[in-house]
Amino acid sequence: MKTINQIGIIAIAIFMFVLIGCKKETVMNDPIPTPDPQNTTEELICKVGDPIGTVVTKTIGTTGGTLQSEDGFIKVMIPAGTVSSDRSFTLQSIENTVPSGAGTAFRLTPHGEQFAKPVKIQFNYAGKKHIQADNMGIAFQDAKGIWQSVNKVERDTIAKTITIETTHFSDWSAFELLSIEPKLAHVNLGGSITLKAVEWTEDQLLPSPYQPIAYKSAKNVSNWALGGAGVLKPNGSQATYTAPNKIPKGNPVAVSVEVAGKAKKLLVSNIYIGGEGIYFRINNAEEWTYAPVPIAGLAAADWSIVSGPPFINNKADGSFSIRHLGGRFNDIQYSWNPNNCQFQYTMLNAQNYTQHYMIGKSVYFSPGYLYISKYGKVGDFISGEFLLEKAGHWDPSNIINPYLRTVTIEGFFHVKRTQ
Repeated sequence: MKTINQIGIIAIAIFMFVLIGCKKETVMNDPIPTPDPQNTTEELICKVGDPIGTVVTKTIGTTGGTLQSEDGFIKVMIPAGTVSSDRSFTLQSIENTVPSGAGTAFRLTPHGEQFAKPVKIQFNYAGKKHIQADNMGIAFQDAKGIWQSVNKVERDTIAKTITIETTHFSDWSAFELLSIEPKLAHVNLGGSITLKAVEWTEDQLLPSPYQPIAYKSAKNVSNWALGGAGVLKPNGSQATYTAPNKIPKGNPVAVSVEVAGKAKKLLVSNIYIGGEGIYFRINNAEEWTYAPVPIAGLAAADWSIVSGPPFINNKADGSFSIRHLGGRFNDIQYSWNPNNCQFQYTMLNAQNYTQHYMIGKSVYFSPGYLYISKYGKVGDFISGEFLLEKAGHWDPSNIINPYLRTVTIEGFFHVKRTQ
């Protein structure tokens, strides 16, 4: 299969490459660091997140109980004696407006009520992309709209959970204590991007149980490194990456930096190189398929779609589409299923690839994910990456047995929202 461009992918492989052998640049005094914001009260105020998914409701009484999201990302554990009678508790997934938020945020009710006993709120990161459990905190949004970090957090890096105790409900989210901004990016050929190592809380226990989440350049920064093609020019807590003028085989490239604190942490940003469009490959092929003229945005009935005609040998070859239900927000991840996250690539010969496969007569849905890093407004970009570990390959012309095999499909997209 011959394609317009050749690119490489898979963040995990690049991450390991960074760890075991990266090209390093040590050019100082370029770029000129930009100053930190003043972090005034007005700058710290964030919008209240819009609702995303369905509401989970449960009646819990004096004996206590648990409440959790459908995907198990958040669990609320209410001990016996928290309430004196049966109460209705609700959990609503919402847009995450935390500056360094990770994943979906949640609205817990009853809002503002003080409970007789502390309630535990736990986030589970098993299987989540671009998240390091030992670098995570938990925060709530106060009445002014400022996200407040809870200083006392229990972290289990084996189970990949973080847990706090609280006596009140509000909007809650997990967030990164340290981050490299942006952690996932797209750069045109020959283009540049500035990366910043940021700390969002003080690396110490403060007298107050809470502290506001505020942007500050990370201290004790060292060992900026580049895994892949291009040029990296560090300067303190910032660095500029310049992409090559030709799409590299290894795509994305990875930029990493070490930040020392109570423990040294390695922060990694994955940068995809290429123009607007959709790029994907099947079974780790050397060459990639490119869809240069995509359509992206709201489709119908709250479905969002990224689609376009793939090109092979400079000719359009069928159609490609990814559809997901709702969630037109940044930094959100989906699992493949027919109800809210669908994939289809149909070639001109009518053979197609989908998010489901078969074993015997049973239908299964591919492991993997769709990750939306950015969902811009109309005219702005929608960006992300995807992986289907077991996509189904089908031939509809075989009426008796159209199913052929399972394949791995991976790719990324950077497309303008058209509607």
